[in-house]
Amino acid sequence: MGWIYKNWAKIGGLIAIAIIFILLLHSSFTEIKSLLWVHFAILLFHQFEEYVYPGKFKEFYNENILGTNRITRFPLNDKGVILVNVILGWTAYLLSAILGKDFIWLAIGLLGVTILNGIMHTILFIVKRKYNPGFVSGLFLFIPFGLFLIAKSIESITPENIIYGMIVFVAGIAVIPLSILITN
Repeated sequence: MGWIYKNWAKIGGLIAIAIIFILLLHSSFTEIKSLLWVHFAILLFHQFEEYVYPGKFKEFYNENILGTNRITRFPLNDKGVILVNVILGWTAYLLSAILGKDFIWLAIGLLGVTILNGIMHTILFIVKRKYNPGFVSGLFLFIPFGLFLIAKSIESITPENIIYGMIVFVAGIAVIPLSILITN
């Protein structure tokens, strides 16, 4: 398990590069399905920034966020990192890319999680007045790409999709503190 803890985000970074390379060769970035694959790749780049270069998000969280409120009262550990980022994150974003426009509600919910994550990293940067791992990709990839993809998908979005997307969004943001709790 130690090898996985040490290398999962590096593997994710390589997968992200492969996704972008394949899309550049064989696809159009104007198609929703291709953009959902880019969304997955952006998640992997974000995690690379958090855990590889410059990395140390777990340490940043435990030193700067841990215990600041009832939700953050438990330390982030390797099991929580794997559960949130790989088991839940990779699975959900990969499913969204595979299922595409037919399950646009899943993409809507995950885009909400993506945008909120970018906003939270940005607020953290402003409040702490220092860089936090994930800030750059959060501000410059998550927020603009998330808003772009929502705008690009708007014609496919029905009220039913919004309701299901909100359920995915709420579950997505709730799973982070719950994952930290159950892995402590």
